[in-house]
Parts: sequence; C-alpha cells; structure tokens
Amino acid sequence: MQRSRGTASRLLLLGVLGLSPLAGVACSPDGPVVLQTTHLAGAACETRREWREVRGVLFADPTWGLALEGTDASGAPHRYGVVWPDVFLARRERGTVVLFDASGNAIAREGDQVVLDSPRREPLVACHTRVVGRVTSTDAD
Repeated sequence: MQRSRGTASRLLLLGVLGLSPLAGVACSPDGPVVLQTTHLAGAACETRREWREVRGVLFADPTWGLALEGTDASGAPHRYGVVWPDVFLARRERGTVVLFDASGNAIAREGDQVVLDSPRREPLVACHTRVVGRVTSTDAD
C-alpha cells in the first residue's frame, strides 16, 4: 500500500511540474519550433542530377526541429538531420510539429511519411518535399 501511494504521489508531482510520466520527457507547449535552415537551399538544389529521393517519417528533433527517420542505402534504419529552406517555418500545434512553406501553407506534419529530394550528402537539404502518407488526427477539428 505504501508503494502505491508513493507512485501516485510521484505521478501527481510530475503532473504539477508539467512533465509526462510516459517516457519522462517534458510536455512541449504549442508555439514556434526552431528549424535548421539555409538561404543556400536554392543553390544546393540547382543540380538536379545530384539529387536523391529519401523516404521516411518526419519526427520532432531538438537539433533539427524536424528530422527524417528512414533507411540508409543498405536498408538499415537511419535518422537524417534535415536543413530546410530559410522561408520555411515550423510550429507545434496541439502537440504536433507542423511545417509551413513560404506562403504559410501547412505542407507536412510530424508523423507524416514524406519523400525529400536532396543533394547526395548529409544533413539532407530539403529541395522538394512530398507527403506520401498523412498522419491521421484523432483530435476533433
């Protein structure tokens, strides 16, 4: 019984502090997300013959803002850092990171399956982004 009360107290304390008892990570508030960007994306993307398609799932990353989980050339799982065009923005909305283009259109979100066209190097430079599998929202819109 003492152990049960201790666990309940710890869970209550985590909730008061705004921490998630699952995975032990802080709950991220809605708002801007810092992306790694470059104004040189246009120049890096000009030589299309040097591009490669990289498929994967977007995920929130503390270094890149949004990164890509896919596979490498051998088929092994691989996490890629992504540098986005400097006209892109990201924002956490309802706990999910959403990627916006220069016109303010939401083009992808965390959990989406995407294909990035990028020069053959790492980190990836997002020359073109296509969503090929949309994450479904369980929130009432």
